Amino acid sequence: MIKKLKSLTKKQWLGIILAIILIVAGVVFTIRYVRGTIYAYHAMQFAMQHNFDAGNPDVDLLEPWMSIRYIAEAYTVPQSYLFDKLGVEMNPPNSELPVGRLNRQLGRRGRPEQPIILDKIREAILEYRENPVATGLQEQRVARWMNVQYIANSTGIPAEYIFEQIGLPMEGYAFMPLERLVDETRYEPGVRELTKQIEQIIETYEAPSQ
Repeated sequence: MIKKLKSLTKKQWLGIILAIILIVAGVVFTIRYVRGTIYAYHAMQFAMQHNFDAGNPDVDLLEPWMSIRYIAEAYTVPQSYLFDKLGVEMNPPNSELPVGRLNRQLGRRGRPEQPIILDKIREAILEYRENPVATGLQEQRVARWMNVQYIANSTGIPAEYIFEQIGLPMEGYAFMPLERLVDETRYEPGVRELTKQIEQIIETYEAPSQ
């Protein structure tokens, strides 16, 4: 076996190393995909169980496994508002990381089942409900995980106006993620076209003069 390995050419060694790298990359991708799928299923089941589609869920339902992006969408509070209140940089890794892990990464000490960051998010949601702030859509684009009310709260454009422009009913759908909204209403152009349409609405919207 050792003799065979020693007899391999440089090109053959490079081929073996490349194959190992591809195998490891494939395993890592598969693990991440499976974990993401499990998380998405759990998140959807939790939302349905607690009727998040009705809007304004109880802040006591917040859990450490939730990401800030998930919380922002479920509670229709702009991500940038939450990150600002936490004093944490808004970026994709921080956005998608479970709050419990984010809490540990930042070196903050809290009860394992009730991280300090989660307490601050709870306070921020209640403050936002008392005094909503249109921060602008800091994500730079409309994403399929967003719901229309989240977009409305972020941009200051009334949800009623957005639904009127896209030609879909608002009742029962304002707090539903766009990808589910498309499925539930059988919106034939699809979610990609819907996100483009809403981006166009945001770009051309003119607030009524007072």
